[in-house]
Amino acid sequence: MVKNKLMHDKNLKQFLLGIVILVVINIISSYVWYRFDLTSDKRYTLSRATRQMLKNMDDKITFKVYLGGSLPSGFQRLRNESAEMLKQFKAYSGHVAFEFIEPVEKPTDKKDKISYKELFDMGINPLDLQVKNSDGLTRKLAFPAAVIEYKGRKVVVDLFKNRIGLSPEEILNNSVQGLEYSFVNGMRKLTIDKKQKIAFLHGHGELEPIYTYSAERILSEYYDVEHVKISAHPNRVFVPAYDQPDSVNRNLNYYAAIIVAKPDSAFDKKEYEKYVLDQFVMRGGKMLWLVEPVKTALDSLRKTGQTVGVAQDLNLDDMFFNYGVRLNSDLVVDLNALPIPVVVDQRGTQDLLPWLYYPLLQPSNAHAVTKNLNAIKSEYVSSIDTVETPNVKKTVLLSTSQYSRKIQAPAMIKLAYLYQKADPNLLNQPHQPIAILLEGAFNSLFFNRMPPVNNLAGQSFVPKSSENAMIVISDGDIIKNQLQDDNGKPYPLPLGKDKYTGEQFGNDDFILNAVNYLCGDKGLLDIRTREVKLRMLDKTKIEKNRTFVQLLNIILPLCIIVLFAWLYLYNRKRKYNR
Repeated sequence: MVKNKLMHDKNLKQFLLGIVILVVINIISSYVWYRFDLTSDKRYTLSRATRQMLKNMDDKITFKVYLGGSLPSGFQRLRNESAEMLKQFKAYSGHVAFEFIEPVEKPTDKKDKISYKELFDMGINPLDLQVKNSDGLTRKLAFPAAVIEYKGRKVVVDLFKNRIGLSPEEILNNSVQGLEYSFVNGMRKLTIDKKQKIAFLHGHGELEPIYTYSAERILSEYYDVEHVKISAHPNRVFVPAYDQPDSVNRNLNYYAAIIVAKPDSAFDKKEYEKYVLDQFVMRGGKMLWLVEPVKTALDSLRKTGQTVGVAQDLNLDDMFFNYGVRLNSDLVVDLNALPIPVVVDQRGTQDLLPWLYYPLLQPSNAHAVTKNLNAIKSEYVSSIDTVETPNVKKTVLLSTSQYSRKIQAPAMIKLAYLYQKADPNLLNQPHQPIAILLEGAFNSLFFNRMPPVNNLAGQSFVPKSSENAMIVISDGDIIKNQLQDDNGKPYPLPLGKDKYTGEQFGNDDFILNAVNYLCGDKGLLDIRTREVKLRMLDKTKIEKNRTFVQLLNIILPLCIIVLFAWLYLYNRKRKYNR
């Protein structure tokens, strides 16, 4: 009897102690919160930039994700990962709220549904999916997108990262991998207060605003965008190129970045304009160069079926060489090319045939600017060589495919080439660099030279920059949007949209990422470099060993349960027999 009482008291004390420990743990956890991410790729750990942005939220932010309802397994994974990501957001900020809404053709009164028309009106385009069920294959529209609302403002976020040449599984994996970036990028658009200023440079035949309209619209979500030219008076430096306020003193420190988009005439021979841009770089300004060393007469090609690509002197070669690159006077043809419409018979029938002078450029997956981007469409590109430059790092961002070749200018270009089958053996100069990022401390082009003017707007000569960056691209059409005719009135298409094939290429994301990176938004771009490993089953092995796999998945769990039950009963019997 005494022994039983002692055992009872001991068990009671252990029970009460357990209760006390649980209470203490709950009290501590209400003040101290921490997540343990045991995955090898840290897929459930938010980046520091994301955590900081969430902690800075001072009002309710709502995420409406249109991935509700019945979806194929791949999109169910995208929905589950989106939910997990938003739960993490909510854990770091009490202002976060989210809901999953099912798109339907004709919605009922339920709050968790939305009509297709409402989504179309918001600019959200569907994916046409084939869903396999007991009745066979059925079609279903999916809207892998979300709308973020904050302080009365809204932004649409695309959650599906399509990329030409990848399998559906890889595309979905890239979409899952990019969820944090997609959500944080949308949040940044809504929470940004003071925008940096950037400018398109004019005065040398650069692209007119109607051709950079789409790029400007994308960039204006993050920056104040202007169009300027270099002033002839050194006290002003930059002046508006079009109808913009002219009362502001736009000196060398006014803009964070300047974009030079496809000039077709030389910078002044007296070197003054180059001196302005050089000193802009020396003082920390960022440059995005889109310069074509070879000029093609497209009107002649349309009328006569042939033209000549000739080298054009923009008087920039010494500047580029000084910074670390050389733009070559050649044209690069590529088997992986964009098709163009051509007449294929006497009746005037048109077909789309690949035009080797329009390469589809391959983004490098090794850098945040180009990671997980779709192919970039281009027109008449030239190769770029790097030059040994102290303290300057060179990174290739865009290149041609393995089946490419350089043709030195002057180069004859004939539409007749469209009807000739390309020989891959002749395309034996692979992976020609087309876009290069330069990072480091640049020496001034005018170091140990007499500058054209003593000072610019009262600012003295700077011989060397601190850590800086610029991007040099040998094609101006990468930033150029096509025009669509609407009853005689041209209107710009989205950047990267090809009006003949209907394909959306990655030009818009590339330009935005490039400017983001140059202007110091590296925290946001670092999120793009995260990798969530795709752990896929080998479908060939599964099909070959289908019966074995099925039996293994059914019998093995049952055997494990029976084993544990037997061990439990054996241990219990052994304990109480003693």
